Amino acid sequence: MANKPGPGGTLATAAVDRLLGPQREEYLHDAQLLIAACRDLITETGSVDPPVSLILKRAGLGSRAFYRLFPSKHDLLMAVLEAGTEALQARIRSQLDTIPDPATRIHTWIDTFIEHTTSTPADGTASLILDAPRLSATFPDASETLERRIIAPLHEALGDLRRDADTEANLADATVVYDMVASAVVRALSRRQPITEPVRAHLHACTTRVIEGADQ
Repeated sequence: MANKPGPGGTLATAAVDRLLGPQREEYLHDAQLLIAACRDLITETGSVDPPVSLILKRAGLGSRAFYRLFPSKHDLLMAVLEAGTEALQARIRSQLDTIPDPATRIHTWIDTFIEHTTSTPADGTASLILDAPRLSATFPDASETLERRIIAPLHEALGDLRRDADTEANLADATVVYDMVASAVVRALSRRQPITEPVRAHLHACTTRVIEGADQ
């Protein structure tokens, strides 16, 4: 009995990649169109639940293209949220990377998070933050992963601030700061009000107490 052929090696893999390359690019292009269409509708309407028909019309695609890429609208919403998370993460990193003092990085994270989520509607982050509980219930693992990416700079800054501390304790403190600031943002967005300077100052003061408590 003949043996089954083994792995084809790099030449076979390259041949398959060449065959699938154009199709992969087409699928990626369609996915980006759908994400952009969904994001824009969320931004324009303030609703995190735009009808699939409107998404397809805005993207210029048919339902076959949609369900070939996303099993459900919830999956598309998670893709939009992921894109928004990447934009927020990139903005946070750009602000924090040049700041050597870890405490200053933590407070800069607060201001950057607030400014991006309340003043940058183009990526749909604000509307999706309001619907985070539903998305978290539907996609708990994916939602937690995205949340951790936003918390990561806080965790790193606390680690630099208290190098001998347990990393889990630093993560717990970073999560407290994240939860506090995110809750303030959700409250402001749900009421369609800006985060006032007194509220922002209070967030910074509470964060300082978390940092000082961590040092004890």
